[in-house]
Amino acid sequence: MGMRRARAAAVVSPALTWVVAGYTVTGGGTLMLGGRMGDLLGR
Repeated sequence: MGMRRARAAAVVSPALTWVVAGYTVTGGGTLMLGGRMGDLLGR
């Protein structure tokens, strides 16, 4: 039972890594875009 669970975690782990990386890049890009918009449109 324990070995089966370890294999399942190993299969899910790379997909989870890509999902987390995707959200991180998207969030960072949104912050940079928002900062740039604030610079251009701010008073």
